[in-house]
Amino acid sequence: MKRVKTFRLSEADLAVLDALSEELGGASEAESLRALLAEGLKSRMRRCEPPIAEYFLMNLSPEGAAKEYLDYLDAINDRLGLIGSDGKPPKHYFAQVPAGGRWEAKGLAGAWAVLPKSLRFTPDGYEQEV
Repeated sequence: MKRVKTFRLSEADLAVLDALSEELGGASEAESLRALLAEGLKSRMRRCEPPIAEYFLMNLSPEGAAKEYLDYLDAINDRLGLIGSDGKPPKHYFAQVPAGGRWEAKGLAGAWAVLPKSLRFTPDGYEQEV
């Protein structure tokens, strides 16, 4: 089932949103709001501890940023030893990129990412547990 939320914006809010829409290439108000929320979520992931490397965030769509942020919150639960809101253990964790190989060539050695618990970094990519 699709849920639709409606809300009213003040004239000042609409003016800011219109300016943002122009900055985003004439996007609709809804697309502008999605882009704004996605940038806010990505910014939090970049600034919080551990900071997620820009490399892992730069190509996320607004919808992808929302999912990635939920995975980020799941990794926080894992770090704190908490269970998720669904009563199940976390499925994601914070992984640090290893030194050497492809990652170091890209300047990412030591950077942080959020990965599913079935995935691990290798010096040249990822390794999936079967």
